[in-house]
Amino acid sequence: MSTTKPSLGKRFIVEILGTFILVFMGTFAVTTSQNVLNIGLAFAAAAIGAIYAFGHISGAHLNPAVTFSLAVRGRFPWKEVAPYGLAQIIGSVLASLVNASIIGDARMRTTSLGATYPSASFGFPSIIPYSAALITEIITTFILVLTILSATEKESPTGFAGIAIGLVLGINVMLAANISGGSLNPARSFGPALVQVLLRIPFEHAFQAHWIYWLGPLLGGFLATLAHWVKS
Repeated sequence: MSTTKPSLGKRFIVEILGTFILVFMGTFAVTTSQNVLNIGLAFAAAAIGAIYAFGHISGAHLNPAVTFSLAVRGRFPWKEVAPYGLAQIIGSVLASLVNASIIGDARMRTTSLGATYPSASFGFPSIIPYSAALITEIITTFILVLTILSATEKESPTGFAGIAIGLVLGINVMLAANISGGSLNPARSFGPALVQVLLRIPFEHAFQAHWIYWLGPLLGGFLATLAHWVKS
């Protein structure tokens, strides 16, 4: 059996496919059922399927925060972070376009195409706006990335990483859904927001507080690399 690493081009395509599956299944559950349990299960099943289908090719990062964190931890080359991130964003945008083509204009407007926005019902919005959503994204992504780093260690039981990662993702999405929308993934939030703009939703609405879904996951992932380094 050949142990040659797949080309960056092949891994780029696979990351598009994997992220497409994750974002389509997850946000399709948001736009069609809006049931937190269904949404969490959809994200979990999509992640598990994509990891087992594509993990041996690209690593199935499916998430810029994961790619960034692996690079920080020294387990992924920095020169490939940007190509992976671009592939993940493309996959998310394509998934959102397909989602929009199915659900139609009216439902897209009522569900925001599954985009993530912070809730004003948590934290202290009059003192620190969006703080609850930001903290939630940091903590949930921290847990997810720490799980990924630990479950993919050589010493970990083989064959179970995909299940562990998928379940942790799905449960965290359910826990965070009513606070931040449960993103844990900048690409997952970017795709639906951009497609809304392409379909004539005002930019300021589509990308409301969008910085949370980049800063939160990236910071959470970085903190997870520190925790993993300490425990190792």
